[in-house]
Amino acid sequence: MNNINSIAIILARGGSKEIPNKNLETINNKSLLEITINQIKQEVNIDIFVSSDSENILDQASNFNCFPIKRPDHLSGDESLSEDAILHAINFIEKNFNIEFNTILFPQLTSPLRNNKNFKEALELYENKNYDSLFSSNDASDCLLWSKDKTGKLIEVNFNNKERTRRQEKDLQLIENGSFYIFDKDKFKIHKTRLFDSIGEYRMESWQVFEIDNFDDLELCRHISKIKNIDGIYG
Repeated sequence: MNNINSIAIILARGGSKEIPNKNLETINNKSLLEITINQIKQEVNIDIFVSSDSENILDQASNFNCFPIKRPDHLSGDESLSEDAILHAINFIEKNFNIEFNTILFPQLTSPLRNNKNFKEALELYENKNYDSLFSSNDASDCLLWSKDKTGKLIEVNFNNKERTRRQEKDLQLIENGSFYIFDKDKFKIHKTRLFDSIGEYRMESWQVFEIDNFDDLELCRHISKIKNIDGIYG
C-alpha cells in the first residue's frame, strides 16, 4: 500500500475566453473557487495551494485559509499548459514551505458537481490500489461516438454500426470527466503529465459529468446543484 502524504493544488487563472473571471462566478453566492475548497475541507485534512495570476483570486484563496501562489504571466495564457503551472506550483512549494508531501490532489474548479465523499474515497482508492495516478470518470458505455475523415465522411469511433449490441454486452468505456486527478509528485516531475504508469479511475454519478465552459453550462450546473443539494454549495 502507498503511504501517501497529500496536498491539493488548484489552478485558477483570471482569464477565460467564454466567461470573464470564470473561476469567481458563483453558484448559490459561492464562487467556483470557494466551492471546491469547501468540498475538500469538509472531508480531507490537507493543505490547499491556489495558483493564479489574479490578485482577486489569490486574495480570496487567502481568505479561505489556503496558500496563494502567484503564477507568472507566461504560464497564464490561453495556450498555457496546466502541467507547466502544476510544476511551477510544486517547485514553489518545495522551495518556500517546510511541507513533506508525495501526492497531489488536482481538482478543477469548472467541475463543481461533487459530493464531499468523492475526494476522500478517491484518495483512499489511490492509496489502497497502489496507483501512480488516477482520474475521475463516468461510464460512457451508452455513448456512440462518430467522427469525420478528411473527406467529411462519417465514421464510427467506438462501435460497429452494422453490428450494434446491447449496452449490457458492450465492453466498459469511460469518460475522463476532468473533475479531479490524483498523482505521485516525483513521477509527475519525470513524466510531466498528470496520468502515468499504474493508472486508476474513480467512478462518479452520471449527473457529475458536467463542467463549465460557457454561460449555458454555468446555468445547468446551478440547476443541478440545487436539485441534488450539492455539498459545498447547498449541503
